[in-house]
Amino acid sequence: MSHELHHHEKHQDKHHHDKHHQEHLTSSEEAEKKRKLYIKNKIRLAVDILMLISFAVLAFTAYVKMPFNYDRFFTYEQEVFDFKLMSLLHDYSGIVFLGATVAHLILSRRRLQYLIKHGK
Repeated sequence: MSHELHHHEKHQDKHHHDKHHQEHLTSSEEAEKKRKLYIKNKIRLAVDILMLISFAVLAFTAYVKMPFNYDRFFTYEQEVFDFKLMSLLHDYSGIVFLGATVAHLILSRRRLQYLIKHGK
């Protein structure tokens, strides 16, 4: 028997065993699996919402702080926004956005690896 054929049969046996094991998960194992997936999806949603909110704050404060808007929002006669507050919000929302983006990439690493490997 060739090495490749033997390897193929071993792979099929392992695949059959895994499939057979999956069919016989106890209800508590199945419930635990569903609970973990539910929690992971909630974390993903929270990270994505954090990304969205922090990016919106980052974009808004960047727009307000642009040099061509300075006279419109930060004049001595009428200060629409506090410049120090806008700077603080801009800096911290950028840090939060960066952290949330890294967390998003970590949580999506398997899907990203699959897409890179298969070119889809």
